[in-house]
Amino acid sequence: MKVLWITYVMMPEVMDLLLHNDTFKGSGGWLQGSAENLIKYTDVNLSVAIVNRQINKFTKLQGNSIKYYLIPYEKGFDYISHCYDRYWKAINTDLEPDVVHVHGVESTLALSYIKAISADNVVVSIQGLAGVISKYFYAGLRTIDLLRSISIRDILTLKPVFYYKNDFHRRGYYENETIRSVKYIIGRTSWDRAHVLCENSEVRYFHCNETLRSNFYEREWKFENCLPHSIFLSHAAAPFKGAHQLLEAMQYILPVYPDTIIRIAGHSLSLDNSFNGLIRRTGYENYIRKLIRKNNLEDHIIFLGALSSEQMLEEYLKANIFICPSTIENSSNSVSEAQMLGVPLIASYVGGTPDMIPNEQCGILFRVGEHEMLAQAIMSIFRKSQSFNNSEMRHIAHKRHDQKNNAEQTYQIYKTIANNNQ
Repeated sequence: MKVLWITYVMMPEVMDLLLHNDTFKGSGGWLQGSAENLIKYTDVNLSVAIVNRQINKFTKLQGNSIKYYLIPYEKGFDYISHCYDRYWKAINTDLEPDVVHVHGVESTLALSYIKAISADNVVVSIQGLAGVISKYFYAGLRTIDLLRSISIRDILTLKPVFYYKNDFHRRGYYENETIRSVKYIIGRTSWDRAHVLCENSEVRYFHCNETLRSNFYEREWKFENCLPHSIFLSHAAAPFKGAHQLLEAMQYILPVYPDTIIRIAGHSLSLDNSFNGLIRRTGYENYIRKLIRKNNLEDHIIFLGALSSEQMLEEYLKANIFICPSTIENSSNSVSEAQMLGVPLIASYVGGTPDMIPNEQCGILFRVGEHEMLAQAIMSIFRKSQSFNNSEMRHIAHKRHDQKNNAEQTYQIYKTIANNNQ
């Protein structure tokens, strides 16, 4: 069975083949883990097509067991463009895939392939839903505060925070067209299922959980190894990731726990006051800086920048609490990783997150905008974390992200699609 994956995520093996870089920093590790488990099936021949800005020309690479088709970014995938048609046709002729699996509908890659080739054997998996994200893009933020935070970069690029909300809204149009065009969809929460079936009631919906990065399956969080009163965030660059909620909650936490530290991974919202720092800063970063000054948090925040998979793992294990304060999520891989390790967890009650946190042993949920509830949840964990029992959390997470089970489900989905199109 010949399977073609299409993605815009650079996978670690590709980075190693191109740059000989073993310390890959990015989000592609989970995709590599899924691929490695899938190719254990001897009748699966897996190829991966990647469209990415780091690729300059159409290239074929052979990994250990996977063939890669590297496609230059060209006109991008925020709009429908026929510039990729020749690549899809070349790949289809070269491979003649039985199943084409497009990871995510936030871009136009799936729609581009469908228009150039066919939707008959295409399945798309839901990661996030851009159109829905646009509704909650800056939930909890006042328009006046966003206007007051517009940066020099926003003006020079003509891309203030409102542009990105509208960009997600526009991408949602193509996203919905993709959902209406396909026969098969893979999802993993009641939230994405509801949105998919409301858009296309005829689609065949398969439930399949994701496999995480391999190094998260063996380690375990223990209080004695963590930094007490430390909080870890995996993302803070976009308003819908909700970092501002935690910064607002800190005004209630510091009087009780004055040594609280927030450690933030991902794009660095640095406090660089140089000219270059000023030019690079977005409007949302300006807003975050204002909150830091307003709540006297300069000595309570550490921006970590981009981290490798191993560095992320160590940050989870070092944290007293992991928080996902997003204003919308489907099923956050960061929440899953924290649960796999057994890190005390708080997340906002949005999207598919409640499916992942069925009880307080698996995490605490709070309502978006309720900074007081978030503060109380944090202080509750600080008080109890020495006696925190993470066994149920880890059991549920390991069952949800079981590598063998998820690979088997994926394999059976592919067989169903291949058989239906013979």
